[in-house]
Amino acid sequence: MILTPTNRYGIAQAITLKVWPILKPLFIGGLRKYRGVPVNVLGQAMAKNIFNEGEGYEIL
Repeated sequence: MILTPTNRYGIAQAITLKVWPILKPLFIGGLRKYRGVPVNVLGQAMAKNIFNEGEGYEIL
């Protein structure tokens, strides 16, 4: 889940953006990978990783 600072896609995203921060602490153990990531954090990770050589895909 990529979390944006504003709602761009309607009521479903508006609800998700309000509820996700409440649900985030419940995602522990194997569910941890389903926590949302703020779009600015994802962008920073991609920018820092752009010049690293990698295989076919990477998980940031």
